[in-house]
Amino acid sequence: MKRRPATSPLTLLLRHSGDWERYTRVPAADRATVQALAAAFWPGPFNLVLPRSDAVPDFLVRGGSTVALGVLSNPTLQRLLDLVGRPVAMTSANLSGRADGVLVDLKLASEQIGDAVDLILEGGHQGTTASSTIVKVQDGRVTILRQGDVRPGAIRAALTGVSVATDF
Repeated sequence: MKRRPATSPLTLLLRHSGDWERYTRVPAADRATVQALAAAFWPGPFNLVLPRSDAVPDFLVRGGSTVALGVLSNPTLQRLLDLVGRPVAMTSANLSGRADGVLVDLKLASEQIGDAVDLILEGGHQGTTASSTIVKVQDGRVTILRQGDVRPGAIRAALTGVSVATDF
């Protein structure tokens, strides 16, 4: 329905910021960095790409060695996660490549995929204006893969003494 490549992994949305530990294998050298980023930006429009654990099925990450995790502040999503009792794999509600860098709201989702789905839950506006920022932490390196509402300066400020690269 999104017309995205079958090789594109999904994001695993968690209910609580500390839940990342169950779904990842972050080496001891990177744990403080991940904890600092989670504490600073979760819940919020921020995804972490981390080495995945065996708790993450292959189909979710399309066989890759990492998983993208997010803890969003949207109360509708938080209630859904409470109801389901486990993380939910998702992607944004738009056609692939047709809303990069923008916030996908109910109007845009309805226009782009409304005819292909049975239900769209409106979560309401949470003060975000763009896509989630995506940051990869691996092997002592922190790389911003996509800039969204959380800016590079804020990430650098949360990681005193850690080098942060950009790849977007």
